[in-house]
Amino acid sequence: MPQIEWEDTSMKRMLLFLPAAGVPVGAAEVLWMFLFGYLHLPANAGLCAVVAALIPVLLTGGIHMDGLADSADALASWGSSEKKRAILKDPHIGTFGVLALVMYIMCVTVLLQILFSRICAVEPEAGSFRRAAVLEGSLFVLSRALTQTAIAWIPPAAEEGMLYRFASLTNRRVLGLTGGIILIAGQILWFWTGGLRALLLLPGMALHLFLFRRKMLRHFGGLSGDLCGRLIQLSELWMTALLCWIV
Repeated sequence: MPQIEWEDTSMKRMLLFLPAAGVPVGAAEVLWMFLFGYLHLPANAGLCAVVAALIPVLLTGGIHMDGLADSADALASWGSSEKKRAILKDPHIGTFGVLALVMYIMCVTVLLQILFSRICAVEPEAGSFRRAAVLEGSLFVLSRALTQTAIAWIPPAAEEGMLYRFASLTNRRVLGLTGGIILIAGQILWFWTGGLRALLLLPGMALHLFLFRRKMLRHFGGLSGDLCGRLIQLSELWMTALLCWIV
């Protein structure tokens, strides 16, 4: 990814291009799934699923997984909002953070194995992997578009931190509009590619965002960078599960 200087002039626009950060991850997933389809690897669906689960972690450096782990530790503390926010800032990982990471990778791997197995079983000759690859690749963009909407809708947990600085420099209406347009476009793509079942995408994401907002306000008083990472990871997990049902 290109390196950009973090100055006020450039930071005003960075959040607007957040979904673009999912493009290289999605492209890598699509490439891997096409290789799976063209090389006819049904006997190695488990191995292919493991690789597909690790690709996003390797390309992002695990930055969003870090948010998932930190938020799991914070929520498991059952402390005050101040204590939970302090845990989010702690660079060390606790027991519940490790458990969250292990369970997340296990869930994603199992879902991807189901997906790869169905790709081979449903249309082994017609190549159903093409349809699945398009949807799988797009979910990394959509998860970040949902996070754009969350940043525009949920107030920061504290008037400090990187997310607060980004959000304070960004026009929230434009940010929410950008995320909404991308989500609607994603729904059209999923419906066109996946059929009637794919219509659950947008309502499911809206419900997910509503429940996420309520929980973050109750436990943390708002949103932070780590919590954005949690939202991205959980959104990708939910969309992968939906994809398994669609294919």
